[in-house]
Amino acid sequence: MWFGVGQNCTNLVLMIVGSGIGAGVIIDGTVYRGSHLTAGEIGFLLPDRTHLGVRREGIGALESLASGASIAARAREVLQASLPAEKLAALSAEDVFNAFRRGEEWSRPIIADTVDYLAQTVAALTVCYDPEMIVLSVGVARSADLLIEPIYQRIEGVIPIRPQLVASNLGQRAAVLGTIIETLYNTADYYIVRKLS
Repeated sequence: MWFGVGQNCTNLVLMIVGSGIGAGVIIDGTVYRGSHLTAGEIGFLLPDRTHLGVRREGIGALESLASGASIAARAREVLQASLPAEKLAALSAEDVFNAFRRGEEWSRPIIADTVDYLAQTVAALTVCYDPEMIVLSVGVARSADLLIEPIYQRIEGVIPIRPQLVASNLGQRAAVLGTIIETLYNTADYYIVRKLS
């Protein structure tokens, strides 16, 4: 909101997809934390009813399907018969996206499933918060060119409005800049800092 593509937006959601999945929700220019400080724990969204009643330790249903770690894990399952163990262990989500760019057939269903799960998440965030913008951040932001248009196609006509979906331009700096702002926000002179920015 202060440094990235969401500047001048007072209602936005930062959707973070890396080793896990989470979100930062800003409503009327303020981070919304919720009653138990768990607002934005979207990794625990349930993609469908088959996830009801399934207990997981420390990881949510959505994270188990669409996080960078789960994308890499699905690739390992698909390729376990064709790659040596050390190459399998080194596979990352970025490798899967790169394989998709090269047209490698094995990667297509993995990316298609990921798009579907992220599209469901974008739809849920849009109807719950009606943000001006949803910003994709961390690992998937580097593959936004493969995600944004397919997500738009999947939610077309399904929800009342089409959200503005963009990739973060801050990369790894986002966490550092966010920490600085959070520190300033919790100081007595926050109002002065805000005015000067």
